[in-house]
Amino acid sequence: MAPSPPPTPTPSPTHCSPASAAPNPTERACTVSARARDQLWDAVTDVVGEGAAVLVHSAPTEHGYAIRTVGTRRRVPMNFDGLTLMRMTGVPQQAGTV
Repeated sequence: MAPSPPPTPTPSPTHCSPASAAPNPTERACTVSARARDQLWDAVTDVVGEGAAVLVHSAPTEHGYAIRTVGTRRRVPMNFDGLTLMRMTGVPQQAGTV
């Protein structure tokens, strides 16, 4: 008899896993309480420095989610009649480059 595989863990309120099809190993998909989410976001904004961070979470909006961003980024959320779309900006140019 072959051993049975271990049971798949059920997501808990603080379950995190790498985002499916994540191009960056630091991206995570998590389920946490609103309080924990806000505390995590406060910690991220304190340490982001020259980097960038994006938080997308469920919210009581028309489309069902909210987007928060911090730091230098090329994608800027813009509100178009209640619909949040991402506006792409140019790549930042360094001084002395053409």
